[in-house]
Amino acid sequence: MPSSRTNSRVYKEYVALVDPYKVGLTFTVIVAVSLNSQRLNYVEEFSRQIAALDEVVEAYVTGGIFDYVLKVVVKDPATYNTFIATKLSVIPNISKIQSSFVMSYIKQSTRLHF
Repeated sequence: MPSSRTNSRVYKEYVALVDPYKVGLTFTVIVAVSLNSQRLNYVEEFSRQIAALDEVVEAYVTGGIFDYVLKVVVKDPATYNTFIATKLSVIPNISKIQSSFVMSYIKQSTRLHF
């Protein structure tokens, strides 16, 4: 078993996990985004703007059909519609946005087994 000194080197941060339903955030959407151009300045600007959006709780650069996958958590479908119309779709260089609404959770964990 690793010592506590060794373990402290692998921890990035300690956080409290908030139940989104108890704070009124009941609508989760997985959003796939494609960009028009992969030029570095466009990619950096998109990443910067996405990181600043409170509704985006996770964001990944991906390989494959889409360039990014985002996890967005909001109050309800109307709030998500406003988010798309006023925040996400106005970011330059986006060519496609595809939304998949979470119907239920099978597994949610931040635990890593090592």
